[in-house]
Amino acid sequence: MRGHLFFKLGLLFSSIGWNVYSYLEEMNSLTLFRMRLPELLDQQQSMEEEVLELEYKVRSFRSFKRFVHLLDNTKDYYIPTSDQIFNINTKCPLPPTMIDPKIAD
Repeated sequence: MRGHLFFKLGLLFSSIGWNVYSYLEEMNSLTLFRMRLPELLDQQQSMEEEVLELEYKVRSFRSFKRFVHLLDNTKDYYIPTSDQIFNINTKCPLPPTMIDPKIAD
């Protein structure tokens, strides 16, 4: 009978000990989390900035793809060279059919 009582007391104290240990572990992990919180917030902010930068690059690439698509669709049209566009002294009269081939139809 006395052995049974000591066994139950042992279980009770081990249960209490385990609960105290678990509580201390939880408090320790919370303390570590609180200590790392500013670092984690900085990481989150830098990741958000990186995501915004990647979104901008994706939008730029999509715009570039649209621009290339437009250029592909205009290969039938006459596109003046940069010298002809930016040099005012260049006289390059173009017939309307070179500017828009649909006029010839």
